[in-house]
Amino acid sequence: MAKTVRLSAEQIDQIAQIMRAGLGLALLGVGWGLIGVYQAGDHSADAVLAALGIKGILKDVFSSYILGDYVTPVNLLRASLGLSLTAAIFIFAGFWVRFYGALFAFLYLVPWLTGLYEALPWIFFASDFQALGGPVAGAGSLALIMLFAVLANIGPGSHSIDHRFHLPGLIPKNLKWDTIGVQIRLGLSFLFLGAAASDLVFGLPTYSTHPYLTLAAGIMIFLGLAPRFSGALALATIGWHLWVNLALVTAIGPALGIFLAQAPFIAAAVIFLLAGGGERLKPKIKLTRTMWGRVD
Repeated sequence: MAKTVRLSAEQIDQIAQIMRAGLGLALLGVGWGLIGVYQAGDHSADAVLAALGIKGILKDVFSSYILGDYVTPVNLLRASLGLSLTAAIFIFAGFWVRFYGALFAFLYLVPWLTGLYEALPWIFFASDFQALGGPVAGAGSLALIMLFAVLANIGPGSHSIDHRFHLPGLIPKNLKWDTIGVQIRLGLSFLFLGAAASDLVFGLPTYSTHPYLTLAAGIMIFLGLAPRFSGALALATIGWHLWVNLALVTAIGPALGIFLAQAPFIAAAVIFLLAGGGERLKPKIKLTRTMWGRVD
């Protein structure tokens, strides 16, 4: 029987650094996309709000109550661009990591909740749900919400400005892997389950030409089964997605955007492969060996 191990402080530190790298790259990708929107020259309210993922009820709120003479669409675009690039740099440097993790978890949560509210009445009607982006759009946002929440919980790790200067409130205490691991496990599983549902139910292909493999990866990760195998399957699926999509583009800009968008999910899959996803909200099944042993 495999030896059960607990994550050491050094291993938790490695997880924090992997998470910082993945989410920092994701925010660089957001900034990269907004630079493209800014350079395109269309700074209308509709174009800017669409680029920021603001639609439906939230779009009405921005159009009616926020955008005006002072908060113009182009100023909102500039502020969003500056925030994403600043946050990426700070996360890479390990400065105010928990603050930016909580901030972006909230910023992704608000449009996700309003989108969910609008999607629910039409959840069983494929044509209407496709117009809202299908389940993969909401699942990707939910995965990012949970991964940014992980960053807010786990903090910057030892190789960071926060740790070097022991800034109050920015270094977490009494970390429990079960609390962090379940967020990574559920966020990653929701991404793959949403991708599989997009393909199998609504005919919107996403991650793979073999959606049943995507579905299998989502179910195994959700249950915390065989982290070495299911984590490797998740990485292979994302890798295939990148290979297929990068082959379709010739310019460096779109190619970089495609890669950066997948960076946080690659980071989450690597962490799941190494350490599993904790013991919370999972059945009592013994197929839980990770690259670091069987983790409590």
